Amino acid sequence: MLACSRHEYGFGLSYSTFSFHWGKTTTAANSHAIATGETALTYSVTVKNTGKLAAGVAVLGFVNASRGSVDPSPPLRELFNFTRVWLAAGQSKTLELSMGSDILANTDAKGVQAVRKGTYGVAIGGVGRAGRVEDGAVYAELEVGGEDAALFSMAELRERHERKQV
Repeated sequence: MLACSRHEYGFGLSYSTFSFHWGKTTTAANSHAIATGETALTYSVTVKNTGKLAAGVAVLGFVNASRGSVDPSPPLRELFNFTRVWLAAGQSKTLELSMGSDILANTDAKGVQAVRKGTYGVAIGGVGRAGRVEDGAVYAELEVGGEDAALFSMAELRERHERKQV
């Protein structure tokens, strides 16, 4: 019989401990607002090895579903970016993780895939249940505003991107 893991995605153990803090360009109080046409956000986070041994940590960025979403079953958490960093004991490093606005898109009952207005949560962390504040992750709210329920569809996003490439 095969044993099934009881650890959720992003779970990890380490020989050291780490702390996470927003970098200078990102703070929990200074969330970003996506305007129509903006295609990516960059989050800066400082990771510090607070333990006594040099060790590596996978830094994972998650976004959670919008509060007040019109979609009845948006994903609970979705990985938007990750990187791995090795740090000596006491060393810290500032990293940047980018999130494309397409990661916020959900498909409604009519089959329209779009980014919708609402308040999303962005969490960046590492060891433990990555992306959980109780395990040391940093958290910020992301406000997506606009007049319409669907700010822009994925087809519109791709078209804008193609125009910029030409």
